[in-house]
Parts: sequence; structure tokens; C-alpha cells
Amino acid sequence: MTIKAAYIEIDRLFDAGEISDATYQTAADWIGLCDIDEQGDEEIVKSTLEVYTTATIDELKKDRHEDLIGWKEEINDEEFAERFEIGDGFKYSTIEEHFKDINFEFLHELIKTYFTEE
Repeated sequence: MTIKAAYIEIDRLFDAGEISDATYQTAADWIGLCDIDEQGDEEIVKSTLEVYTTATIDELKKDRHEDLIGWKEEINDEEFAERFEIGDGFKYSTIEEHFKDINFEFLHELIKTYFTEE
């Protein structure tokens, strides 16, 4: 697993227009949760990796949906809108519109490719 390679891949695909804003944001968030340099706690990273590498696509969907709702409740509307491009004048008008634009099959494959040890 290389975190740097995962970041490079999602940047490449996003720049080429092959993944949506919502997919890119989700991938970047999840890669960051598995990055020891960002998290600073090896046990948290190991636990997160265990969850993501064993999750089904439906479990990943549930996790992200709950995550979006949690963010909505934790930060103010302006910060939420800017972070996720959701709201009036942004790419997505609602959380559900953002959520529907996430390619979970791609994310599942990304996890299997970059987050698992060979």
C-alpha cells in the first residue's frame, strides 16, 4: 500500500475528468484517514484500514452517508457547503445529489488496490 500512489491516481483521474468531484472528495477523505502522516496514530490507521479493506460496497455507502450527515451537524452551513460543494451556488444542491455522484465501485477498487498489503 502506498498512500502517495493513491493520491497520485485520484489526482490523475480527476484531472482527466474520469471521476466526479464527489468521488474525488470521498477518495481523498478516505486516503487521508489511512495516512499515518495525517492521523499520527498507527492504531487508528490500522483500525481504519481494517474497516475499509473488509467493507462491502453497501457498507462503504452507509459509512459515507453517515459521514456526510455527521459533517452537516458538526460544522456551520457555509463551511459544509464549501468543503463538499453542496448548497446554493455550488455543484450539488443537496447531500443526496452529492452522494449519488459518488462512484462507490471505483472507491471499492481503489481500496483493494492501494489499501491492502500484498
